[in-house]
Amino acid sequence: MFDIVFMGLTLVAVSLIFILYIIYSYSFIKDIKAPYVPLPRKALEAVVKTMAIKSNDVVYDLGCGDGRVLMACFRNEPEAKYIGLDKSLIAITLAKINLIINKNLNIKIRRGNIFKENLTTATCIYMYLYPKILDQLESKLEKELASGTRVISCSFPLKNRQPVRMVNLGENNRLVKKIFVYQF
Repeated sequence: MFDIVFMGLTLVAVSLIFILYIIYSYSFIKDIKAPYVPLPRKALEAVVKTMAIKSNDVVYDLGCGDGRVLMACFRNEPEAKYIGLDKSLIAITLAKINLIINKNLNIKIRRGNIFKENLTTATCIYMYLYPKILDQLESKLEKELASGTRVISCSFPLKNRQPVRMVNLGENNRLVKKIFVYQF
């Protein structure tokens, strides 16, 4: 009896993994201009420090992926408000599972289009997006962000703005070598 139940649970688990793999593969092909590339853990501490979140901040993570940046920021400053946006179903699913595991109640994760999201309440925005997307997003940020809003971009700078600060992470980080900080 135990063997039959175990085999049934194993079959369900394998089927679920296969379904998630198909969803991930479709999501990757469909969203090829912005595939899911998680922030390397080596860079996470530097990003959180650079963001300098305060208790009254409203932090947006555009293209939040699995939510690791928001969760690290939450652990550092639990009083701030956190909102993660991503259009990938698999990334949002991973983020929500991470929220359940970590019991972070002050983080909201939503599936949505970053170009359609109202960002006027943001006091800090984090993004790890490709240059083509940053180029498209820059005019939206100019229009919507209040004076003083901090924008942190990993690896890629905004095309038409000068950063107020640049953090060099050195050669030890393969994917993220620089963090660009902007003040709007």
